[in-house]
Amino acid sequence: MESIAGALVLRGNDMTVLDDRLIAPRIRLASVAADLAAPAATVFAFGFLFAITLGVL
Repeated sequence: MESIAGALVLRGNDMTVLDDRLIAPRIRLASVAADLAAPAATVFAFGFLFAITLGVL
């Protein structure tokens, strides 16, 4: 058993317990990506429909 940057890593039985300092940045990144995905999909959908309306697609 050893402690790495505030994370407790148990080597014997493949159990890993990580604290929030290691997990939180990934959760924040996923949250930002999720927050941007819906508006981006909406803009893409309206652009696609507009292109169909103009006869471009």
